[in-house]
Amino acid sequence: MRRFYPSASLLLPLSLLAVSATAQTSTPVLAGQTAGLQHVVLSPALDIHRPSNSPNASRDRDSLDVDQDGRTDLVFEAWYSQGPRYATVYTSVYLSHMDVEIISVGYPFAFEAGQPLVEATPQPGSGVDRLWSNRSRSGSILTAYTGGFGPHATPFATSSPPNTKYLALRVRAGNAWRYGWVRITMLDLYSTHFQVEAYALQAVPLATLPAQQAAAWQVYPVPAGEQLTIQPPAGGAARATLLDNLGRAVAAPVELAGGRPAQLLLSGLPAGLYLLRVETPQGSFTRRVQKQ
Repeated sequence: MRRFYPSASLLLPLSLLAVSATAQTSTPVLAGQTAGLQHVVLSPALDIHRPSNSPNASRDRDSLDVDQDGRTDLVFEAWYSQGPRYATVYTSVYLSHMDVEIISVGYPFAFEAGQPLVEATPQPGSGVDRLWSNRSRSGSILTAYTGGFGPHATPFATSSPPNTKYLALRVRAGNAWRYGWVRITMLDLYSTHFQVEAYALQAVPLATLPAQQAAAWQVYPVPAGEQLTIQPPAGGAARATLLDNLGRAVAAPVELAGGRPAQLLLSGLPAGLYLLRVETPQGSFTRRVQKQ
């Protein structure tokens, strides 16, 4: 039997939603964080599993409208297929439109509680980007198991359920993003059973910093060589990220505090035009950076 709801949150009585919202800051959202976010606990949780007494090929679905705008954002699925020799079972998450993104490494990336929900550049020897991906670029498989071969190696896979991890997501709000997470517990890899238990999202997107305040931040040299220096105004604090022309992080973000300058290492990056995104408690701004 297939279940599919346009918006799971609309089915819940208000008494079952735990909601909190305070002022947003520019620090990265942490997996499981509730302070400063709109936080919803699903009661009961979305329970997704292969239906009992199902035919050889079957699936179970449910969905979330994370920003509660009446449009489905995420669709969760458990799927089972019997092949000539072995059965394969999957759990998946699908992005419903281009205004929602998740952090992916080819598969949806699984964060531990308390871990910053940020993209990352490839580590030596890994060759895998951890980046924000939309529906055209993101993989969908949370877990997969094939009889005779065992679990596939995916970030959400575990051999000892129950196992709780967090999916990082962001939802477009005008020209900005609202960042948040979804908490998922894998109950049984072998029967494709998992639960979506809670989610949280920034109450409002980070505003654009007024031009006069943004001008107080110095970025040099221009054009840049092997490194780029960011000099905040007195007492300024921020998080700075270098992006390519597709909006993907190409260098590890740096934190600035106490008005002290910080350096972004550009060695290894090809010459060309990049964007520097600076997020402060008062708002964010971007600067074009030319690397020689």
